[in-house]
Amino acid sequence: MNSKIRNTAFVGLMAAVVAVVSVWQIPLPFLGVPLTFQTFAVCLAGAALGRWRGTLSVFVYIALGCVGLPVFTGFQGGLGVLAGPTGGFIIGFLALAFLSGLAKGKRLHVSVLLSLLGLLLCHGLGGVYFAFVTGQGIFQSFLVCCAPYMIKDGALCFLAVLLARLLLKRRIV
Repeated sequence: MNSKIRNTAFVGLMAAVVAVVSVWQIPLPFLGVPLTFQTFAVCLAGAALGRWRGTLSVFVYIALGCVGLPVFTGFQGGLGVLAGPTGGFIIGFLALAFLSGLAKGKRLHVSVLLSLLGLLLCHGLGGVYFAFVTGQGIFQSFLVCCAPYMIKDGALCFLAVLLARLLLKRRIV
């Protein structure tokens, strides 16, 4: 298959995977951010497709949401979602995909480390943005919207790297 068509197909496919995983959520009313598996899909996009195609797939996902398609958590869409409390995490997905993409083809420990660094950047941006939007202090915001999810998201990044390695080994992507 033509490599341009193949690249476009995989970028679109991963954008769709991120969208599907994003709209499915487990609401946690006592926390500010719902439980989702977005970090898994974003990390998988980067680790499987590489830094440029993986980041592009996440950018396509964000662009689709910005134009109003209901691809953000809870079937939401529009620029207002980016202006809301979770907007920083959505933008942070670009860093997660890029750094996970740098891990493509590297040894497992390097891949996991790069993905976890991307996750820390994503949570850092998301937590600071959450503090700005809600008017809470940064420490309080991190306790509310980052700390409860770090272990789950770290484990999901590890699993995404493992799945990406399997997909690459079998030459699926």
